[in-house]
Amino acid sequence: MIEREALGKFGAEFITNTTAVTNKSYCAITMLEDTTFTTLTSSNWVAGTAGSVDEGVGVIYPKGLTIFGRFTALTLATGKIICYNSANI
Repeated sequence: MIEREALGKFGAEFITNTTAVTNKSYCAITMLEDTTFTTLTSSNWVAGTAGSVDEGVGVIYPKGLTIFGRFTALTLATGKIICYNSANI
């Protein structure tokens, strides 16, 4: 299934606003502009608290960067992104 996730065959969402996105399962996020988050939650990244990427909040993720993981919630502060759906959406 990872091949289909990597190719985006499970679909994607284009996010450009600061509305909170919750109860999702994204396998990758590509930054279309320099991007910052006010919320970025992952079930498989290790950070200050389990299931959270708090250290990444406020960090500028540069245009063109793709991050991989199992992202379940996010809120943009700035930027535009494409979020790729995981196989278990």
